[in-house]
Amino acid sequence: MSVTAATHNVKDHCMFYKRNINQSTIADFLLKLSHDTWASAFEGNDVNTIFNSFLNTFLRRFYSSFPVIKVNKLQNHKSRIMSGIRTSCQYKRVLYVKLRNNNNPI
Repeated sequence: MSVTAATHNVKDHCMFYKRNINQSTIADFLLKLSHDTWASAFEGNDVNTIFNSFLNTFLRRFYSSFPVIKVNKLQNHKSRIMSGIRTSCQYKRVLYVKLRNNNNPI
């Protein structure tokens, strides 16, 4: 199971950037969380400071355990959706956005 972070189209290839999430990286993440002291997250009286300390510690472990990897995927040029249908869907989306941002009931 991986989470896609960004997509870039280059000619015939589609490059995905996603986090490498699998059983071993999850185990590594849990191990790092269990070995952390968490003392800074429980000290203090200000809720915002405590939360920011917790979040910084959590995200530091998350980013170190689940690295971002690049995946190349070839695009299929023989798509089942014809170019006319694709153009119509794009135009429909443009009309929908105009309608959504318009306060005129007509």
